[in-house]
Amino acid sequence: MKRQFILAIGIVLILAACGNDPVTEAPSNDTNISQPANTETTSDNHSSDSETTVDEPETPSGETALITESYEIVDQTFILESLNTALTLPEVQGLTNSSLQENVNAIIAEAANEITDTLDGTNPVTITYELGMQSPTLLSILFKAEMQIEEGTIEFWNPVSISIISAARVSTETLYDNNTPTAVSDFNQLFSQMALEAGFEFEKPEPWMSFYFTDNALVYFFKENDFSEHYIEIHMPLEASASAINPLLLP
Repeated sequence: MKRQFILAIGIVLILAACGNDPVTEAPSNDTNISQPANTETTSDNHSSDSETTVDEPETPSGETALITESYEIVDQTFILESLNTALTLPEVQGLTNSSLQENVNAIIAEAANEITDTLDGTNPVTITYELGMQSPTLLSILFKAEMQIEEGTIEFWNPVSISIISAARVSTETLYDNNTPTAVSDFNQLFSQMALEAGFEFEKPEPWMSFYFTDNALVYFFKENDFSEHYIEIHMPLEASASAINPLLLP
């Protein structure tokens, strides 16, 4: 399997049913999925993590301006008949800026399409996701695809981390705080140490490595080779890594 999935740009608009629990779409021949903006689906699969409150600095009057940016993650399910694939897609709802919300959901759909664009429908595939981090500033999701083959299953992972502030996908270039070269150097030394403990020699994270966030760690992962069944994960504790990471990303 390739270490990086092919970027998919084209997205076909699919309307989701409103006012129900997680939506199961009718079988579709579409191979690209687009998140519907501003739907009213009320499922709260991740509602325990959905509401976040940010305290702003004190106002000149001495009163604290309290801004609450609340959003939830709602599941949408699509059956892509031509790809023999069932896809569970997370949708962000509740952001006060509708354009921002639409852009965030478009990025999520794009990440799902990076998997579906590699499929040809020969084998059945199930695509689900894990919610890594949900905060006022960052949403990190790990898509996991399982393909059924005669010998068992093959697993594909594709992560997406999104800045909620700017509705921009976090890349290797925007992940680090380049204004703190010492902190980045310390980060690389720690990464090298933890990679060595996993049996690999790296001076720093390689550009081809994928990553996602959890509440406690920045996780890099890769397959040792194209025939490997399992992913290698290197967990960088956020407490030890925060000074090297773009401060606009972390809560």
